[in-house]
Amino acid sequence: MIARLSLKEKIAFRFIFNKTRVYHRWFGRFFVFGIDYGRLNRVVDRISNWFEWCSEWSREGEEAENHFFGNQMILNGLNFFGFDGPRQGEMWKRKKFMPNYEKAVSTIIDWFENNNPYDLDLRRIAIAGFSLGGFLAPWCAAHDQRICCAVGNSGFARIGGVEGARKLNPIWQRGVMYMTGCDDFGEAVKRFDLDITQAPPLDRPLLFFHAGRDEVMPSPKLQADTLMAWATGEKELKYYPDAQHCTVDRLDEVFPYIVDWLRKQLLN
Repeated sequence: MIARLSLKEKIAFRFIFNKTRVYHRWFGRFFVFGIDYGRLNRVVDRISNWFEWCSEWSREGEEAENHFFGNQMILNGLNFFGFDGPRQGEMWKRKKFMPNYEKAVSTIIDWFENNNPYDLDLRRIAIAGFSLGGFLAPWCAAHDQRICCAVGNSGFARIGGVEGARKLNPIWQRGVMYMTGCDDFGEAVKRFDLDITQAPPLDRPLLFFHAGRDEVMPSPKLQADTLMAWATGEKELKYYPDAQHCTVDRLDEVFPYIVDWLRKQLLN
């Protein structure tokens, strides 16, 4: 089931969402993955309203696939594997979001253990995630001991039930319903009421980033501190008080730091 849009949302998505008011705030996310500024503008200019966003970017993706983050890993001697998890990216039609998301990651590791055509060293596995992935990366590492270390960027520590979910950015509130496939917000939150303290404390290295001007979630410093208090192994918090969600305006510092940290954890 796909959550129905309210009249207010229909009006906003068709007439208010545009490059000047909304889309330009997301450009940093595209730069993260190596999208050229010229291409970004060309695609956005083709989008007459929000309802065309996914179809236009999917069409563009069929013509050119790249992954800046992955390329940086490869250039620094690290293998890289990216995937769309349940109800994310290209998986949005096929499977709803799983509260036990660690099963998806563990299944991928199982596959590599049974199908390793590239002769990868599976004794040294790291996991990294941004935004929601900033929560899921340490969560999955805590559940699967085969993961040696984790990097999270701008993830939350806990939702806090319906009351906490209501404090999320309105687009994220809609996203919760979308990912769970629920038409009712309360029911959606029940399936998305994630709390890092419900996972076994992470006893392996953790590098975590957060941004003080995060527009997606409330109280980013509290979220970061809660997550860091939960982790019991080697841990490091890089907090940028003036940065935006996913530290998109600090990536010239963040990406090299992540790569160097991963090299230290996996290659030394």
